[in-house]
Amino acid sequence: MSNRSTTMRFAAALTAWSLLASCTTLHPDRLADATDVFPESEFKSGINAPSDSMTTSVFEASFEDVWRAATMGVTQAQLKVESAQKAKGVILATHVERFTNWRLTSGDFKRVYTYAVMVKELGPKSAEMRVMVRKQVSCPKATAFKMIIEALSIVFISWTFFDMSDNSKCDDVSQVHWTQEKIEQLNQVVTFTRNNLFAAGAM
Repeated sequence: MSNRSTTMRFAAALTAWSLLASCTTLHPDRLADATDVFPESEFKSGINAPSDSMTTSVFEASFEDVWRAATMGVTQAQLKVESAQKAKGVILATHVERFTNWRLTSGDFKRVYTYAVMVKELGPKSAEMRVMVRKQVSCPKATAFKMIIEALSIVFISWTFFDMSDNSKCDDVSQVHWTQEKIEQLNQVVTFTRNNLFAAGAM
């Protein structure tokens, strides 16, 4: 292959790359709030979470003590408290991870973990704490024009250094869903809560 041909292919690749970035949008436009991820109606009807997305512990301490220890534990686990309703025994908190990608000319990806911490009184000196987590991810979604550019780049450029975007995959991960991996903060909330109870002499 001549140097001229290689140069032309490289220039075409750079042009396609810039076009791809300019016609890629972040999806969805708005990530769900904590109250959207865990609506109040679910707590009334009961939530059945998969094992990887939930952990349950029973503490030999009063509801008041466990609630106080749990609110501290959520913060100690580096989660942002979005709401705390003591009367309902529910704490909602979030943890956001941000990362960038060449497909976007502006903005960044967000991977949002939303936690629901439920404290339930079992007796004068016994309370159950359940921690659940759901995830939502923002991702780059191609416009129709972008997909045409990508298709043409494959036809006219024999080599390329970017992948074809997968809009269907973006649609899937951008929906609120249960996590499919063990999340460190899930167990940290429980550990910090237990440590706080011991430190307060409540257990």
